[in-house]
Amino acid sequence: MKKPEISIVMATYNRADLLIKQLLAFESQTLNKDLFEVVIVNDGSTDRTKNLLDLWSRKFINLNVIHKQNGGPAKARNTGVYHSLGKIIAFTDDDCIVDGDWLENIHRVFNQRKDIQVIEGLTYTEKENRTPLTHQIENLTWNPVIPTCNAAYRKEFFARMGGFDTDFPYAHNEDTDLAWRVLEETEVLFCEEVKVYHPPIPVRFFSQLKRMRMLKSEFLLFKKNKEAYQKWRTEHPWVTIYSEVFFKHQLLNLKFHLGFFRKPKLMLQGILLSLGWWCYLLLLFPEYLHESRKISEVTQ
Repeated sequence: MKKPEISIVMATYNRADLLIKQLLAFESQTLNKDLFEVVIVNDGSTDRTKNLLDLWSRKFINLNVIHKQNGGPAKARNTGVYHSLGKIIAFTDDDCIVDGDWLENIHRVFNQRKDIQVIEGLTYTEKENRTPLTHQIENLTWNPVIPTCNAAYRKEFFARMGGFDTDFPYAHNEDTDLAWRVLEETEVLFCEEVKVYHPPIPVRFFSQLKRMRMLKSEFLLFKKNKEAYQKWRTEHPWVTIYSEVFFKHQLLNLKFHLGFFRKPKLMLQGILLSLGWWCYLLLLFPEYLHESRKISEVTQ
């Protein structure tokens, strides 16, 4: 088999039902299949993901499946890059569906722009299908976070940047940390023709509630790059958590949830979720304080 020019690298964890749609999207790419491979890292899934991927890897020769113990998205993506063969790494997520010409456009841009090291693509969703209990990402313009659901790197440059920091345990801020390091070194080109669809994914109430725990990583992000944090986010993680998220974002969320008055059950769930987020953010204060103290110990 000819060595591929592009490697799709994707981590997956307990999303077998969603994964099928993404696998079909990979198989439907307009780019010649000899030019790319798919590297999927199963990050210790406990559902039927392993069996599904093993079946697909026997069916399609350009699919490389790696099974590993659960270690978080940063470690899983780094593992995928390590096992990849392409000179270009195209990242996406298992809850997305890449457009049919996604890889073809990535391939074309990198060939036309030899000076570009990183591409950030456009991620779209269906706003009309959002509810209080869905998760979706929309990125229609350049974003300093460079969301990993739709980004591509020259592999040599990615390695030079050190990859994703595995100290970030959640699927939150590990891509931001890399993005800010990248922006100190090079231009990131936003390509609206490099498209990924992120459908509104139903999320259980308590899973949605617990998303606030991910904000602990704000302190690690601040510790690693204080100047970038203050440039692109806020003055300090405490401001991010209790001014931006607790106050501004939650008021906007509550307004959004109240908009479902024609669907009383959804509206009630949304109101309870907003109240739950406020309470949970207060309950998490000791954990945030612990993370904040770790920063102080380092800087003293």
